[in-house]
Amino acid sequence: MSLLSDGSVIPSFLSIAQGEGKSGREYSLSDTSLRVGEIVAAHNPNTSKSTSKKKMEYDVKVMYGNGEGAISTIVYRNVQLANLFGGVADFFNWTPRIENLDLKTGIGLGSRVLILCINGNSRNAYIIGGVPHPDDKKQQKKEDGHNLEFEFNGLNAKVNKDGDLIVTHKSATNADGSIKDSSKSGAFFSFTKDGKINLSAKANIYNETPDKFEIKTTNGVKINPGGIMSQAFVRGTIYRQQEDIMHQTIKPLLLTITTLLTAASTQIIATGGLVAAAGVTVTAAGGTLSTAGGLHKIPVVGPKIAAPIVQATGASLNATGTTLTSAGTTLTSAGSTLASLAPLFTQIQIAIQLFDSLSSEYLSKKHEFAESPLG
Repeated sequence: MSLLSDGSVIPSFLSIAQGEGKSGREYSLSDTSLRVGEIVAAHNPNTSKSTSKKKMEYDVKVMYGNGEGAISTIVYRNVQLANLFGGVADFFNWTPRIENLDLKTGIGLGSRVLILCINGNSRNAYIIGGVPHPDDKKQQKKEDGHNLEFEFNGLNAKVNKDGDLIVTHKSATNADGSIKDSSKSGAFFSFTKDGKINLSAKANIYNETPDKFEIKTTNGVKINPGGIMSQAFVRGTIYRQQEDIMHQTIKPLLLTITTLLTAASTQIIATGGLVAAAGVTVTAAGGTLSTAGGLHKIPVVGPKIAAPIVQATGASLNATGTTLTSAGTTLTSAGSTLASLAPLFTQIQIAIQLFDSLSSEYLSKKHEFAESPLG
């Protein structure tokens, strides 16, 4: 424990050092050291504490040493981020993390930054980069080779030693790197050394339907594997709607055709039965006539005996004629039934022609792909 000349007590863990005799103004204009600090506050451009009124500004807490062992904490206020490109048209903006200090370690999870003051003026400090955070557990490995990797708020991009580019969407993260909502993570795309482009959209487990892979353009999508752009994309929804209209038109016609064909086949089968029965009757009549013919001799008693037989044969033939007439009527009806099918087939043809005539509507006028010259 030490005492100052005025009797003030200096704790044993602090030391007394002689200053350089510079005034505060002189110190503020000779701040040329590269310093490490942690961001403790942010000022939006539309707030009263903003000085630029255009850019985000930050307060950075720095552990300040004078080279003689004395250390103090200084807050650099209204510090802006250096712009990587420094242009009007070309710029690079990002926002650092701001987190409270860990009471156990005395280190916060906020961004650890490097600051420099232009011309040594502490009121004109800029954040020019960052330093590895002591709580960062990621380990670099020799086998990773020549590579690049960065991650910002859950979006990870990596270029590995083979030149593959892999971009993964993890979802927004907390300051410690943990994912806020893992159900929305997993989508990625990559360009790999074998010339392939891979894309994957993660399904949302809280929805019944998976997330869609969506491409929005104003002039269409073209896929060209090295051929001539000649194949249009099918507009599946319109195609399916028109196809359904055609099916709904054809379906009842086909059912009617089935019913009519069944009726016509039944009539033809019945006609066949009638014709067969008539054939049996005609055969029997022929036999009877042959018998009667044998009886037409002298004496006259023969014709008398044959007369009833001939009459009976005539009756049989008359009955056969009636049967054949009925068969003819049935066949005529069957023919009419079959003839009625023609308009139905015509309607089916018209429905198919209408569907085909709208084919241009099924093809996209914007989106197309090339047919590979290799087929």
